[in-house]
Amino acid sequence: MFGLEQLLARALRWRFLRQGRQARQERQGRQGQGGEPQRAAAASGRPPGRLDPGQAAAAEPVTLLAILRTAAERATLEQIAAPSGWTLHLTDSYEQARALLAAAAIPLVVVDRDLPGADWRQLVPALAGLPHAPCILLASAVADEYLWLEISRHGGHDILPKPFEREAVTRVVTFAWAWRRSTLAGGAAG
Repeated sequence: MFGLEQLLARALRWRFLRQGRQARQERQGRQGQGGEPQRAAAASGRPPGRLDPGQAAAAEPVTLLAILRTAAERATLEQIAAPSGWTLHLTDSYEQARALLAAAAIPLVVVDRDLPGADWRQLVPALAGLPHAPCILLASAVADEYLWLEISRHGGHDILPKPFEREAVTRVVTFAWAWRRSTLAGGAAG
């Protein structure tokens, strides 16, 4: 089962996901009603004066493998990752992902919930069972507590909501990266 620390960390992540969703809905409701600062904030995807979460991860770049079904989703993730300085590996098949993971230990992996020819319920435990098991994020248009519990039960870490939006992707990936680094540091220390 999960330790109290893991449950608290996951609860905080869900709170941040909900806050992000609420902020996005508020921004969509205000579009076209404000002046120049509001238009600039809407264009950047965050309220004026708010720090870009990607800047927090700038000290050590994120390394990420994404197994995504569509070229459009891969392109969107690539656009989000580029300004953050992340090292991003993109593929559309589990076989290519296995080859990449065999060649290099990649600490974060995004698995598409709707990957053709593969069931994520089988992919996630297979990835979690690798010698250098990555932190696994499930990319899904459905992001509820039931799916989160199911991904956790199968060895995954969190849900990356689709369609991809810069703020949500940056927040989820940054938290996962911090968690992965802390587990690596904890394993090296003990």
